[in-house]
Amino acid sequence: MTLKILKHSVILLSAILGSGMITSVAAQPTQERQKNPYPQEVTDAYLEACLQGSVAQGLTEKQSKSLCTCTLEQFQTRYTFDEFVQVYAETNQSDEPPPAIFDVGTACAATLTQ
Repeated sequence: MTLKILKHSVILLSAILGSGMITSVAAQPTQERQKNPYPQEVTDAYLEACLQGSVAQGLTEKQSKSLCTCTLEQFQTRYTFDEFVQVYAETNQSDEPPPAIFDVGTACAATLTQ
């Protein structure tokens, strides 16, 4: 599961960064919504993979942390853990990330501004 999370985190970051949705990242307050619980090892692996991938894509550590925290929170708010696993399983079925990946990226791009 950890290697798949790494692969899919890189896909998510590439989609967000490659689309030009984010030119500068700074956290903005977001409305607090109920989050679905995910296993701690999954959230830890997601954040680690996301941070590594986003730094490799050229973001600073601070920007990476803001982006990765936002995307994880968006997944937890929008999807149960089983749905999250299904979203990532869909990325193995196509070279293009599923719409859910872009939806999360777009939501974070909208909340992360200069």
